[in-house]
Amino acid sequence: MKSVWNSYKGDPSNDGYCDPSGFCWVAPIEPEFDTTRGGFYIHPDGREEGTKGCIGISQSIKNTKHIWEALKKQREKFGPQKLMVRP
Repeated sequence: MKSVWNSYKGDPSNDGYCDPSGFCWVAPIEPEFDTTRGGFYIHPDGREEGTKGCIGISQSIKNTKHIWEALKKQREKFGPQKLMVRP
């Protein structure tokens, strides 16, 4: 199942995908390995610090719209890209 790219206006005090400005978004990450988990995203690290397997953009970046737009533009221009995550 393919995940959906999404952005919306939300409440940063109550939504884990919002930056401090209230801009909320998710960009899906689809593992290329066997896993029973799903729902991985790149998104603002809202509400509580830390994620459960996602890549969270620090709350110290007050408005992440430019990151969302850059990721979306990259995908539109080049299609899905590989992302290597290392500990």
